[in-house]
Amino acid sequence: EHTWCWESKKDSRCTAGTEPSASPPSNDKAPPSNDAATVAAAACADNSDCQTASCNKAGFFNHGCHGGVCYHGVMDPGCADKSNGQRYEGMQEHTWCWELKKDSRCTSTNR
Repeated sequence: EHTWCWESKKDSRCTAGTEPSASPPSNDKAPPSNDAATVAAAACADNSDCQTASCNKAGFFNHGCHGGVCYHGVMDPGCADKSNGQRYEGMQEHTWCWELKKDSRCTSTNR
């Protein structure tokens, strides 16, 4: 009772800390929009290049620099049944599902 699955774990609200944990993901709410930067705007040499407002957008996971490109992602219920790299109908352009998140490139400090 009052539990839900979140990133393959059973979660619930708890009384520890000053703030309650996040609510369970809702399938009726669209996730926030990703920045979906171009490859050139997302170019990076290391993770420090990805410490930008774009990559650290509220509610997003900053994945850092991978293969010379900055990435970020946000939890998306639409990705629940999708494999890494897949998309779903109506998904934001230049985004893809990755580990239950809607991922995209994000703007680096090198833009």
